[in-house]
Amino acid sequence: NSLDLPDRYFVFVGRLGAVKNLHLLLEAFSIIHKRDNNLYLVIVGDGPEKSTILNKVQDLDIAEKVIMLGTLSNPYPIIKNSKLVLLSSFSEALPTVILESFVFGKTVVSTPTNGAIDLLENGKYGYISESFGVDDFYKEIEKAIINPIEEKMLFNYANKFQIENKVKELISLF
Repeated sequence: NSLDLPDRYFVFVGRLGAVKNLHLLLEAFSIIHKRDNNLYLVIVGDGPEKSTILNKVQDLDIAEKVIMLGTLSNPYPIIKNSKLVLLSSFSEALPTVILESFVFGKTVVSTPTNGAIDLLENGKYGYISESFGVDDFYKEIEKAIINPIEEKMLFNYANKFQIENKVKELISLF
């Protein structure tokens, strides 16, 4: 890994916009950090909420545990080496990062957006909080730490999307 990252971290990949609800992510992480001081949060992305997020990180006193990498042309090594992939959005249609996580066999914890509910099949292929509240989101992260989804199952599930997309591509030709 060319970026010298800690051994144990969660990752968020996405645009740093209000819809991504990163305050929820940071609050949940601050609770986990109090219980496990060896965990880090890596944030990949940039956007209009960056300064707000940096302020929140300071307010929660987790600055030494949050690594903001900005936008990366290739976030895959970061996803591949993470413990969990976290999505805290208020709204997602088709979260690409979930599909990318499946390819690397990574367990996803998400808020209950339509896209996440569909892709994670109501929790069969990942963890979905019951609400957008910090307690619900935090509890799902705790469950995922203790009981991650089997990597091979996620990888095999990712292949299904490749086939479906190929079929759609072929159908569109006719």
